Amino acid sequence: MKSRPKNRGLVYERRSDDGQEASMKQQFDWAKAASEIVGVPFRGTFADIEEMQQKRLHNLRDIYIDDAISGGDLTRPGLRKFLDDAIRDKTVSHVYVFKRDRLGRPQNLLEMMQIERELISHGVTLVTHDKIYTPEDVKQNEMIYLFGSMVEYQEHGRVPGAWSSTRSMGGFRLGSAIVSSSSSWPWRPAG
Repeated sequence: MKSRPKNRGLVYERRSDDGQEASMKQQFDWAKAASEIVGVPFRGTFADIEEMQQKRLHNLRDIYIDDAISGGDLTRPGLRKFLDDAIRDKTVSHVYVFKRDRLGRPQNLLEMMQIERELISHGVTLVTHDKIYTPEDVKQNEMIYLFGSMVEYQEHGRVPGAWSSTRSMGGFRLGSAIVSSSSSWPWRPAG
């Protein structure tokens, strides 16, 4: 797996309801700042999101949204179009998603991991609020990434992607995964 050359980004935003912890505005502001730091722009403004909400659209320019739709529904129209466009359009090198759980919270952990893997395996870099997932990192650490996500989910009832809460429990990074140094975890890294 090799990253696509830096060119253009897409933004995906989702909220389940009006009480969502990160509003559409907060998610947009984060994506705009992240794109400036990474150096890969996307086309669109927050006014585009407001227009999409008013007209019940799921895509305008380089922005994709699913508003008031559960993360457990992996058939969301904004998500499906976002994934399809990111994979098929070779000019897309980066995608901005505030938190990995914005992509989804399915009952089956492997479904979410397959979505992320498919996206990244096509050369797209996934940028979240706390980590950048490149195709090179994922290939190099695929088993650690997979195993670390499954342990977190099974032991703590979380969807993979809640790395910020793992960090607060004494975890440390090993490639693309978080490995805990806490005695409550059932395994330790070798060496």
